[in-house]
Amino acid sequence: MAENWEVMDLSVKVKGLVLPNGLHIDEGEIAGREVSIGRDPFSLSTGPGSLAVVRVSCASLQAFLVGLDLPHISEIEVTAEGGLLKVSATARVIVQIATTALCALECEDGKRVNVRLESAEPSASRSLIERQFAQINPVLDLSGLPFDLTVTDISVSDDGVVLRGDVG
Repeated sequence: MAENWEVMDLSVKVKGLVLPNGLHIDEGEIAGREVSIGRDPFSLSTGPGSLAVVRVSCASLQAFLVGLDLPHISEIEVTAEGGLLKVSATARVIVQIATTALCALECEDGKRVNVRLESAEPSASRSLIERQFAQINPVLDLSGLPFDLTVTDISVSDDGVVLRGDVG
């Protein structure tokens, strides 16, 4: 019996995938040609031109951040503004302070997606927010997938985040 299954064309769509870190992927899709599927352990390899698209809504990002139970941070709200994520929250230092952070998502080595702080209001909250981001980054690490996925583009719109990548 063959160890791998060979498939000419493959399209897989998943909805509601929850990652081990608690991040909810609203929708993910992989499409490829010349696919080889290994069964023990499970693996997937594809030919040239295979793509992946992952969508995460602002509501899912908000639920992820709330679920982290970050110290000194409450009332978290995530929206999109001008191609960036806008995270509003209440920070408690000595007193409670309403804070707003504009954040970009960047990919490190094509595998790890990190949140990068672009601006913070009030500016005195910047160091507190950066410390929180250091604790949660990377928010997505693709290095443990049973297939090779390299991020090529991350975009933010009113609907949330769309991540595109090449599957190898």
